[in-house]
Amino acid sequence: MKKLIFLFLFSISFLSQSQEKLNGVSIVAPSKTSSYPSINEVKNLGANWITIMPYSFVDENTGQVIFNTDWQWWGERTEGVIAAIVEAKKQNFKIMLKPMMWLKGGGYTGDLQFEDFNKWNDFEKSYADYILHFAEISDSLNVDLFCLGTELKSFMQFKPQFFPKTIQTYQDSFQFELTYAANWDNYKNVTFWNKVDYIGIDAYFPGASNSQPTMQQAKTELVKTKYELKDFAEQKNGKILFTEFGYRSCAQCAYQPWAHKKEVTPSADCQKNALEAFFIQLYNQPWCAGGFLWKWYDSENEFPRNIATDYSPQGKPSLEIIKQNFK
Repeated sequence: MKKLIFLFLFSISFLSQSQEKLNGVSIVAPSKTSSYPSINEVKNLGANWITIMPYSFVDENTGQVIFNTDWQWWGERTEGVIAAIVEAKKQNFKIMLKPMMWLKGGGYTGDLQFEDFNKWNDFEKSYADYILHFAEISDSLNVDLFCLGTELKSFMQFKPQFFPKTIQTYQDSFQFELTYAANWDNYKNVTFWNKVDYIGIDAYFPGASNSQPTMQQAKTELVKTKYELKDFAEQKNGKILFTEFGYRSCAQCAYQPWAHKKEVTPSADCQKNALEAFFIQLYNQPWCAGGFLWKWYDSENEFPRNIATDYSPQGKPSLEIIKQNFK
């Protein structure tokens, strides 16, 4: 009888662990050397994962991906990335490493284009070098999850074999799990979800269009999205991971969550209501593996001037909503 009880308790414990949500936060790379107090701060939210994001810049004239340069922020370079991984491991976080890219003028990476098609060949090689650099670091430091790319719609169209081939190579070479971060409007066009561990989506789904939606209004606007995601997860026999999710703390924040308009009206309540609706309708569903809140700034470096209308929940009422759901 004692043996049966032990086996029952063990199986319950194992099931609980296997179904634990990836409650994550995206850590903004600090501009200067930091001890990463942000990592300890997000632990107080109940987070058990963090995203570390090295950055690169694309030269649209040559197709070259530029990274790990002296003029980049410290946290975007190899030195800062390694320091973040080490600190996160000290504090028992699991880690997703998510290489990111900037386009000139802040354009959308999914719309990247080259006038000369041969430049796609140059970009492909250069991008491969970029992510391999951080994949090797990730493997050597026991990072748990590696994101192969973020919102690269046009790259997938022009070079459809790049990601399937890279996935196979990485699975043969490295120990970490794999995902890819598709934009909310393009995840259905990704052809390799059956080859990675999570269906990664940057979850800026359009929602309530009014200026100050109540939580119930924001919740209602996500009903269709909820059932579409549920059906897609079942169709692909996988779990969805929100590789990014969040809302700005401004009026009409749920309407086009991806928008970066400068002239907006601050509204902490809009962010709070939209996040609460997101957790109820999407995040806390059984087909969702978890997600990574966008985003959390380093308190040893300066906050941006627009922090009052930024995505970060730091110092805002939405912190309580996050704590209630990161449990």
